[in-house]
Amino acid sequence: MVGFAISFASVFGRMVWSTRLKLLDLLVLLVSLYILQRLSNQLSSFSAITKEFLIDGPNRNHPQMSQNSPILLSKTNRDVWMVLIDNDYVSNTIRTTGEWEPETSTYLEKHVKEGEIVIEAGANIGYYTALLGKLVGASGQVYSFEANKETYELATLTLKMNDLQPHVHLQNLAVSNRNGLVNFTYQPIASARSHYINTGGSHILTKHTKQLSHSRSVQTTTLDSALPSVTNVSWLRMDIEGAEIIAIEGAQRIIQHSPRIKIVMEWNRLYLEAFSDVNRFIDRMHQNGFQFYYLSSTEDNQHPISKEMLLSMGQTDKDLLLMRGSAEAL
Repeated sequence: MVGFAISFASVFGRMVWSTRLKLLDLLVLLVSLYILQRLSNQLSSFSAITKEFLIDGPNRNHPQMSQNSPILLSKTNRDVWMVLIDNDYVSNTIRTTGEWEPETSTYLEKHVKEGEIVIEAGANIGYYTALLGKLVGASGQVYSFEANKETYELATLTLKMNDLQPHVHLQNLAVSNRNGLVNFTYQPIASARSHYINTGGSHILTKHTKQLSHSRSVQTTTLDSALPSVTNVSWLRMDIEGAEIIAIEGAQRIIQHSPRIKIVMEWNRLYLEAFSDVNRFIDRMHQNGFQFYYLSSTEDNQHPISKEMLLSMGQTDKDLLLMRGSAEAL
């Protein structure tokens, strides 16, 4: 009888253990299926964009590229997945160092707060777009614009891969001081297969700016018309190769209704002068209460940059901070 009890207990124990193993196997299977589904969705989107840019070449006036794709994936040191372009200056910097423009990235990471509203002009491949989306969180909003159709598509995929699209809104438009059409010059992604490119150099073409290998007509918008109900903006980040001043001209309502707005813009005086009068712009911003500052991780004794110093800065590609009041108030 004792032997029977032991035997029964042994059989029962194996049944229970077997059931537990089956439940564990089922749980592992469900988790695996979930991961595979997410990966499949990402790869499907990636495949669609890869096909659009790299295989359907004749439709985009560039050679067929079904092999040796220049599109690749990488993760930044701020835990953001990026869709990058091999043989591209901006992409290669992000891939090798884990970031782009470390001084600006660190500054924004320190000062942009959860729940804030941010506008971006010049998303390029989406590095700052994704970073800002993470910083403001689901309770914040990012409104971003990119004129280059190809980099816009890659930035869109980066947002999808990081689950940022619910609160990060990206539009394929050039930002200006009027609505209309302009000639936009750029280097196609496909050309990265044969030579080094710089997607960050794409820009609105004027008689004072350099023609790149390709150009096309793009739609322009003012920020005021594109975002008619947006107010209380905390940040306006811009890197649009000299068109920053005219972008500000088209955002007067937003700036007027955003008393605490901070503007982070690339300052390249030679590029800016191709679009606008830099001297008058500085005076106008001063009249509206704005001061110019260098980006600094420590604001102790940070002083405004004088007009003379701003005008002496030539082709510097330096990001500056514009804000009302003292930078120490941040």
